[in-house]
Amino acid sequence: MRLSETKKEILSQIEMSGGYSWVTAGKEIENYVPNCVWEKVAGKSLLIDDEYSDVPAILANSMSHSTKIELAHKAEDFIDVDMINGHLDLWSRVEQLCTHVRRWNSIVD
Repeated sequence: MRLSETKKEILSQIEMSGGYSWVTAGKEIENYVPNCVWEKVAGKSLLIDDEYSDVPAILANSMSHSTKIELAHKAEDFIDVDMINGHLDLWSRVEQLCTHVRRWNSIVD
C-alpha cells in the first residue's frame, strides 16, 4: 500500500499520542463487505474484481441510486460474522480496535 508522506506523518503522530489509526486494506470501507453480500443487495451477479474496486459505483450501475448509508442498511440484512472473518484484514483490525478501547478505558481482559 502506498501512502503519501502526509498520511504517513498523520499515522505516526496518532500512534505517538497513543491513538489508533486504520488504513483500510481496500479502496473504501465497502470493500470489507464480501462480494456475495453486495450481489444479494443488488439481486444479481456483480463484477467486483478485487479490494480496489469502486463498490458504490458498481452498485449504482446495478440498482437504483442509494447512499452509502442506505447500502449499509441493505447489506446488514445479508451479512454475518462468519462472512467477515478472514475477509481482508477486517477481523484483526476490529480486534486491535477493541484492544485499544479496552486500554483507554482501563479494562483488562
